[in-house]
Amino acid sequence: MSKIQNHHHLRELLILLLMNELLQRFSPLNHSDQIKIPMLIVQGKNYPRAPVTEATQIVEAMRANGQPVW
Repeated sequence: MSKIQNHHHLRELLILLLMNELLQRFSPLNHSDQIKIPMLIVQGKNYPRAPVTEATQIVEAMRANGQPVW
């Protein structure tokens, strides 16, 4: 692997790590303990942009925090 290819791969890795950090920071799941109002979660089973497990995770997290969720 050349220096240029190596540099390109390192740059891509850094971008991926930064993107992951940003997504984790904004994820409602990581802040579910701060949600203080009842929520209705609606998720299409075949919605291609977000798997149904995303909705299941936030429902479980809110219930674990004693928050009303439907």
